[in-house]
Order: sequence, then structure tokens, then C-alpha cells
Amino acid sequence: MESKNVPLVAELLRDAPKNWGKWGPDDEVGSLNYLTQAEVLPARPSTPTT
Repeated sequence: MESKNVPLVAELLRDAPKNWGKWGPDDEVGSLNYLTQAEVLPARPSTPTT
């Protein structure tokens, strides 16, 4: 398959917004910080248990 006109991922993401460091240098959950109990608890019955 030829890919002459396919842009590189780096080119596609060049102007994309960046969130690194938004919640501090030690953050490990990123955008999960936006989730609240109001969003998580209703989904709980649909999660599988082991």
C-alpha cells in the first residue's frame, strides 16, 4: 500500500491542545479528574464483577 499523501501523526497533532501538567507534575489519572460521583455511580451496575 502506497502512502505518498498520508500525513504523519506528528503533523496531524502539531496544533492539538496539550494538557500535560494540568493537574500537577504527580498526576496519574489525567482527564479522569473531571469525573464526579454523579457520573461514576450510575455506571456502577453495568460494570462486571469477578
